[in-house]
Amino acid sequence: MKIKKWPHIFVILIYIILFACLLTFLVPSGQYERLKDISTSQTRVVPNSFHYTNMPPVPPWKIPIYIFNTLITPSVAQMIFFVLIIGGAFEVFLTSACIEVISYQLIASLKAKRFFVIPFFLTFFSIIGFSMGLTTASIIFVPIGLAVSKMLSLDDLTGMSMILMGTNLGFAAGMFNPFSVGIAQTIAEIPMFSGSSLRWLLWIVLLLTTSLRLIQHAKKASLDIQEAHLIGSINSSTINVERVLTAQQKRTLFAFCIFWAIVMIGVSTWQWGIPQIATAFMIFGVIAGLSMGYDSTKISECYVSGFKKMTKGIMIIGLAATTRTILTEGQILDTLAHALIENIQFLPHWIQLLGVFYSNCILNLLITSGSGQAALVMPILTPLSDILGLTRQSLVFAFQLGDGLTNITSPLSTTLMGVLAVANIPYNRWIKFYLPFLGAYILIGTVFIILAGVIGY
Repeated sequence: MKIKKWPHIFVILIYIILFACLLTFLVPSGQYERLKDISTSQTRVVPNSFHYTNMPPVPPWKIPIYIFNTLITPSVAQMIFFVLIIGGAFEVFLTSACIEVISYQLIASLKAKRFFVIPFFLTFFSIIGFSMGLTTASIIFVPIGLAVSKMLSLDDLTGMSMILMGTNLGFAAGMFNPFSVGIAQTIAEIPMFSGSSLRWLLWIVLLLTTSLRLIQHAKKASLDIQEAHLIGSINSSTINVERVLTAQQKRTLFAFCIFWAIVMIGVSTWQWGIPQIATAFMIFGVIAGLSMGYDSTKISECYVSGFKKMTKGIMIIGLAATTRTILTEGQILDTLAHALIENIQFLPHWIQLLGVFYSNCILNLLITSGSGQAALVMPILTPLSDILGLTRQSLVFAFQLGDGLTNITSPLSTTLMGVLAVANIPYNRWIKFYLPFLGAYILIGTVFIILAGVIGY
């Protein structure tokens, strides 16, 4: 029997938006009261303040205007232009062929051991994930992962995952993650980044599990014919002058290294956000072009070419964000959070901590921002944990895993959609590939939550 073709991602997202509209008819509207913390500028929920409201449901015929209004909201417009600028700047850099030359030399040194690149990339980007908590950084470096994987005869899913999954597993472990762990511990009134020993152990387990499973996938998906050709050519000859960096490429690569260092310092020390990183990319693209000897027309053409490759992705980002707009407009997001979080107290005592974990896993499919989710659920969970006799450190740990382990699953995640847009990988292909990883992560999370409860973490 012939399987029907999977619907276009636009169609899938429209179905999700329609379902969100339907929920506003079925789920009663409600809200928590919120107060702004002057010291941190963080808006937090007031515990025990949930109340039902009379907000009318969102009619489906208003979907087009909600889509447009979402596209022009500051946060979504910022992400859209961020992706466009990255696409343009990296098009200039990739046109220089620096990555191809370096990858060829990497193949020559690794030969059959090329799969060692996978744990190296995962480790490196997991450090970015747990030290900066910046999962958006995945979008920045995906083109490099794709270029390296292509030269190593690995598929595009492997190239993208080395970046995205590396950053996310570090974010999930969160030893020094200022967004999910830092904000959650601040609200729970425990020392920031305390209890890191269990998180370090979690990071090692996640890193090993991801590396082994991704290497297993890469071996199955590797292009055997291309692999034989590349390795055969390397074994039969030395690297010729055409596979050595030119003076122009060396200048461009040096500029990239300086640029990368500045961005990392900017994010970690100067609290750079998307506007500052995007500005740095605009400048870098021009510098990279000038280093290669391109004139202004050539640089402009590269930028336009990069923009074109991102056009599908920016619409995906807008459609993904529209669902949250509708849930918020219908005032049912707080109702869903209330049902998931506050009813944990009615679970048997031995499963309450797991209830926090699983509830946040589900809620994270709707609220994909770690800081946003922490600001919503932690003020509710903190007093609840005292009543239930759960330690606040274990509570933060359960929240952290629920937020982090499902981060790159939801089609509502603008970061995930941005990465898929840059990589030109359909969401249905990604989720089919990622579900086995997700199952392993949930199992690991369950074991660690049980461990935290047993040791009184």
